[in-house]
Amino acid sequence: MKQVNIEELERVCKPVVEYMKKNCSPHETIVITDEQFKIVADTIVIPVNGCES
Repeated sequence: MKQVNIEELERVCKPVVEYMKKNCSPHETIVITDEQFKIVADTIVIPVNGCES
């Protein structure tokens, strides 16, 4: 596995975080791959931790 350069990663991610703060809701996530980036929105989230079956 290639070693991660934290400083470089932080430098390139800061503008994305600023974009999200201005243009996205707290229910949206940006997924970045080597071929695309996409904004994904959660429609329904129900935590199941501690639920007994």
